[in-house]
Amino acid sequence: MTEHCGWLALDIDGTLTDQTHIVPEEVVIYLKELHAKGWEVFIITGRTLSFARLALELFDFSFYLAVQNGADVLYTPNQELVIRHYLSPNIIPTLEALCSEFAEDFLVYAGWEKGDFCYYRPHLFSQKIQAHVDMMKQLSLEPWQAVKSFSFADHLRFPLIKCLGTKKEMTLIYESLKDDKRLSITLIRDPLAEGVYLNLITHPEATKGNALKNVIKQTGKIGKVIAAGDDLNDISMLERADIKIVMHSAPLEMHDLADIIAKPSYQYGIIEALQKALSELHP
Repeated sequence: MTEHCGWLALDIDGTLTDQTHIVPEEVVIYLKELHAKGWEVFIITGRTLSFARLALELFDFSFYLAVQNGADVLYTPNQELVIRHYLSPNIIPTLEALCSEFAEDFLVYAGWEKGDFCYYRPHLFSQKIQAHVDMMKQLSLEPWQAVKSFSFADHLRFPLIKCLGTKKEMTLIYESLKDDKRLSITLIRDPLAEGVYLNLITHPEATKGNALKNVIKQTGKIGKVIAAGDDLNDISMLERADIKIVMHSAPLEMHDLADIIAKPSYQYGIIEALQKALSELHP
């Protein structure tokens, strides 16, 4: 049996893949080699499971996968559920009050077991964001459910709520909610569109950093951690790593966190960065 070496905690968009949305074969082959040497590969993404699968279709080895910023952690290839942290609907009135100040709304995700569809209110989005929402709908396995109001039974739980809008609008919402103990909120650029920003709202335990912490604790597989990311929702994951890889495309404020700045994802920069990280661990 191969000795456990440690963990590779990796974001997808902008880290492993670029505009193609599929992790290139060259990157998959290299990760498979590291897995065979004893490294656990842990893909940690804000994507839904159905959208993550599109990016990971070339992976032919077992790995851990955290979707929607860690709301669900699965072990492939059997989609074994390892960890789950979902939101209560009791935060929806707070979000409605905040979004009422803008011409935008938010999406409520149902979870991968329901096909990753969203509940949404198309009449509350601006024309620009509605066009973006229509594009997002095409990535879902199941049709989204348009509703007039978000009225949910108290027992229902949701992996993610996503607010969409301009940077200014989303920054105001972020500042209003960042200290709310009922949730975790991260403001990021939308990887699917220029000029669109997202607030990703999850359970307080559903962050990339907590997903990494909890999987290591639950599996008992300790060891060095190499993490790589390119956006603000990756910071909590990077902070738990022994070696932090930040992609060149990341916001400048993240570059100070980095032990290694990786070349852009379209140049397969993650391969060279991981090689450098491993050489630093084992000079």
